[in-house]
Amino acid sequence: MNEQFGFKANSSIAKATFNLINEILEALYSKKVVGGIFCDLENAFDSVNYDIYFYVKLTLRNKRSIS
Repeated sequence: MNEQFGFKANSSIAKATFNLINEILEALYSKKVVGGIFCDLENAFDSVNYDIYFYVKLTLRNKRSIS
């Protein structure tokens, strides 16, 4: 699954759960091996160093606008 559901309009935990279960069932019906790793990222943004974050964002934005 290559989708993001957090911080997006018209997105929800129900939609994310449905898509995950659908992907798992499709794989199982195709006789594929299914595995998952789940990480709880609660408060993940509380630990971001925003000085570094904004420096990287601005640096990347400037490189794109120069190209």
